[in-house]
Amino acid sequence: MVEPVRRTDSLSGAPGDGRYRINVMREPQGLASNFLHKWVELGTFINVGELAGDFAVPDNTLPMVLISAGVGITPMVSALHTLAEETPGRDVLFIHGAREGNHFPLDS
Repeated sequence: MVEPVRRTDSLSGAPGDGRYRINVMREPQGLASNFLHKWVELGTFINVGELAGDFAVPDNTLPMVLISAGVGITPMVSALHTLAEETPGRDVLFIHGAREGNHFPLDS
């Protein structure tokens, strides 16, 4: 019997989109990331565990600053989708840190 692969990802799609979206960085030795990049195509259904954790955007119109680094950008993408849909006129400053220019997630 094949053991399931366990990993944790953050959702990066817009809430209420009717589907779940994750961004997966391909790691050279990563079993799950290589499988997802090589074999899974857009629209493919995969078995996953239950969603867990909370990440909420404050429900007001005050200016907001989002700060992330490295792969921490993933939940920020979802937060930006939420802000664009629910408070389109809200001022948002997004700051993201990366080691160097070629380590910027979601660049391609």
